[in-house]
Amino acid sequence: MIKKIFPNELDLFNMSLKRTVARVQKDKVDYKGLVVDKPWGYEYLMFENNFVAVWILFLKNDAKTSIHCHPKKKTSLLVLDGKVKTSSLDSSFEFHSMEGVIIDRGVFHSTHSLADKGSFVMEIETPVDKGDLVRLKDEYGRENKGYESGEAISYDLDKYDYLHFHDEIKENEEVKKIINNKTIKVIRSSDLVNFYKTINKEHKKIICPLNYKFINKEGKVIFDVGDIIDTQELFSVEDLVSVPGHDLVNLIIG
Repeated sequence: MIKKIFPNELDLFNMSLKRTVARVQKDKVDYKGLVVDKPWGYEYLMFENNFVAVWILFLKNDAKTSIHCHPKKKTSLLVLDGKVKTSSLDSSFEFHSMEGVIIDRGVFHSTHSLADKGSFVMEIETPVDKGDLVRLKDEYGRENKGYESGEAISYDLDKYDYLHFHDEIKENEEVKKIINNKTIKVIRSSDLVNFYKTINKEHKKIICPLNYKFINKEGKVIFDVGDIIDTQELFSVEDLVSVPGHDLVNLIIG
């Protein structure tokens, strides 16, 4: 199951009450090779390009993120292991492994781990801007504060389940890694035909285009960059084409 959540009047009203605005980072922070400790667990950057940033989040049992929104960013959340409840201001959904949600810009949301051993979640942010953050409520006293820095940054990667795709990926190359029994691949294909050859229709997988959009013949965007897409849904749509102007880079989970 992949849900989609769009902003509503509650989101607009609560944003209007906030004095805090999304902070613009004066200097771009390089999050490669480090882990950001959080009161609810930790997170780290797994992949980044000019379009998306892919993060891995670990939430301890019964821990939850703040109720926050990203005014300028779309967020896709995919459960890799465990179980979570993701809530907006007027609804909530429970997600198991290989399920998730696409959260539109400006939607206040929170994610709560419901797994005894904690939950691993992949977060895809579009566009890349870690300062684009407004917290509405927080159990750890971080309202009106920006993204973590200083003592929250750790370079001792051996303490964490850390993996990355920061090295250059060549044309028609596939890089594969494993996290919590989930295979994660980043594939760079010369065109859509070559990309489809890498997908097995018989097995459920989740795909995320990292630098292009799927459109139909009328030019309508069917799947956007940074979306999480079930392969069954992908193959159910006919006449899809891509408009990248460059090689296609895709994330495949499953």
